[in-house]
Amino acid sequence: MLDSFLVPTAIVALAEIGDKTQLLALILAARFRKPWPIIAGIVAATLANHAAAGAVGAWVGSIFSDAILHWILAVSFAATALWTLVPDKLDDDEASTARKFGPFLTTLIAFFLAEIGDKDTDRHGDARRAIPGTVAGDHRHHRGHVDCQRAGGIGR
Repeated sequence: MLDSFLVPTAIVALAEIGDKTQLLALILAARFRKPWPIIAGIVAATLANHAAAGAVGAWVGSIFSDAILHWILAVSFAATALWTLVPDKLDDDEASTARKFGPFLTTLIAFFLAEIGDKDTDRHGDARRAIPGTVAGDHRHHRGHVDCQRAGGIGR
């Protein structure tokens, strides 16, 4: 009974090592040195992101056919890949803005944005977790996951 909890927890914990959200949490903890508001911001951002992804995915999935969703998904993956090639910059103005918002709101905004398009979708098997995949993918769980895999060239 406990194995069904511990094994997936250990697998996910190992898979998350070096993930962009883990690195973001470390940066925020080093900057603000207040763990509880950061943890609360992570939880709130994750819940908000998943709720938005599910709602948008269900809405978009009800509008488009499976064939159109497949192409939208392929284009969204390509656009996300190109977007990752653009380097990020942290200006002095952005650093002072982060201090102005405080640890909770800064973490909430940063984690909400970082979770968009997170690659954990394939590891956890839920295609509704990432907004780009959700917007372009089918809102039905298994069909959407299969579409995500096919568009990414996985499972062919």
